[in-house]
Amino acid sequence: MIPLLRKEKIKKKLLENKSVSVIELSEFFEVSHETIRRDLKLLDEEGVAIRTHGGAVLADSVVSRVTSEELKHIFVDEKKIIADFVKKHVKSRDCIFVDSSTTAYYVMEALQDIPLKIVTNSIETMSYISKNDMHELIGIGGVISKNGRCFVGTQAQKMLSNYYFDYAFISCRTLELENGAMDSSDEEAEIKRLA
Repeated sequence: MIPLLRKEKIKKKLLENKSVSVIELSEFFEVSHETIRRDLKLLDEEGVAIRTHGGAVLADSVVSRVTSEELKHIFVDEKKIIADFVKKHVKSRDCIFVDSSTTAYYVMEALQDIPLKIVTNSIETMSYISKNDMHELIGIGGVISKNGRCFVGTQAQKMLSNYYFDYAFISCRTLELENGAMDSSDEEAEIKRLA
């Protein structure tokens, strides 16, 4: 396997598991411990990982820098379980809000055969839903968040406040018992709070 591809797979494992070990990676990729140590050193230099004795842990700041495209391919089985659960509860003609999360992509995939009114601020969801004549699509506009690939800001909030939803499908970066749901962007969090 080429080193760049191996490094990307290690990065994916770090995002999924929050830590990796040299031994585990060496066996998985069938390369030497030294090769894995070099890969982890590069990830450390990029700010993705923090090397530890015998492996590495995910750097705290990484999750907010991971692209939506990378997140779309992480925890896919779990996202599909959520999407299947959602499909059991949404009824024809429901009005739903869908955020710009990668979980929303799998939810929309599961709901593609149910006629719905879908309100979203997500560029990806707008693009995906616009190809399906079964859904009525309402796009919330405003200032573009390039990282979140969605619309945010005062204009988006005003538009969103005109709607009531049967369901709102939102995701967050962190969920804590004490502090509740938290996101990496205040502007995106405000849209989700309003929904």
